[in-house]
Amino acid sequence: MRVAEVPYHFRARRVGVSKLEANVELEYLFLLVDKFAGGVIPTRFVVFALIGSLGFVLHMAVLAALHFESRASFAAAQIIAAFTGMTFNFLLKAGIAGCLAGICGMAITSVWNYAVNTVLTWRRARPV
Repeated sequence: MRVAEVPYHFRARRVGVSKLEANVELEYLFLLVDKFAGGVIPTRFVVFALIGSLGFVLHMAVLAALHFESRASFAAAQIIAAFTGMTFNFLLKAGIAGCLAGICGMAITSVWNYAVNTVLTWRRARPV
């Protein structure tokens, strides 16, 4: 018995169009994520975390490029980086639900940042 590879060459499509669209590819990606996570972690959470991680990496790259390379002030670099990361995440999520999630995320982040800065950064030194 001999084992050999037999190549298959596709010919050009003569009639019709391919049914392989972005939705089909995304469904396949979701299926792979679901199988990889073993059904323990919801697929939506994995995708949500992945998109958020991509936004974080982009945010940090823009922040580093502007603040350390271009010598922009930290505040200006942070504002531009945050806007870039949030816009990137919004464009990936898109739609009304994504817009609502983005608005809620900005509101929560604003309150959180204010609270943390009030406690840690802006607190007054106590006289000794």
